[in-house]
Formats: sequence, C-alpha cells, structure tokens
Amino acid sequence: MAEHTYSVTDPGTPSGEQEPVNEWTDDESGVSYNGHAWSQRTLLVTTLMTKAGSRRRKGDDHNAERYEAAAEAAE
Repeated sequence: MAEHTYSVTDPGTPSGEQEPVNEWTDDESGVSYNGHAWSQRTLLVTTLMTKAGSRRRKGDDHNAERYEAAAEAAE
C-alpha cells in the first residue's frame, strides 16, 4: 500500500517511465496530489467533528464520542 501510495503513480509501469506521486497534478483542477489529499482530509475531519458536536448537543454522548474518535483517527 505505501509503495503504491507514496512512491509511484502506477506500480505496473517501470519506475523510470512515470512521475512520483507527489508530482502528480490533476489536469482538470490543477491541484497537486498533496493538495488534494490535504483538502480531503480536512473535509473529512471537519465533517466528523461537526457531526460529533451535533450529536453532543442532542444529548447523544455515545455517538458523539464515536465521531470524535473517527476524526482523531483520520488525522
């Protein structure tokens, strides 16, 4: 998994014929791989913490703690 995620874009292609993942850029948005990953992580953590706050305000502490734990695991 780490080999696929962090060092090459396509493990089936010889390493000399491809760019490292960190140099990949989305043609449509122009966003880099790292920029895309960071925005997705931020969105996920924000959503989970918002849901946790909503559950806590409704008195559902059990599920609030579960959402908070998921947000912490995503960081």
